[in-house]
Amino acid sequence: MSEILSWPNHLVPRVSEMLAHMANRAVEMNRPSFIRPVKIYPNGDQWCCLEGENIQEGVCGFGPSPDAACAAFDEAWYAKLPTGGKT
Repeated sequence: MSEILSWPNHLVPRVSEMLAHMANRAVEMNRPSFIRPVKIYPNGDQWCCLEGENIQEGVCGFGPSPDAACAAFDEAWYAKLPTGGKT
């Protein structure tokens, strides 16, 4: 941190902004919808993010935008199956 403070004052905000951007990008790149081989496509009036042959056998998420569908996929990826087996 002391190295950053020794930089010219006009660069410190830009360096902080760049580091924050890099951290946010690293988080995005670790999302299941980024790492997994998903297909993103329109399905009716929503978008679908799907890994697998179909929604019955794979993991999927739906939303009004591709990003929302990917966020729903990420949530579904981490969801646990109900006790008692398959749904």
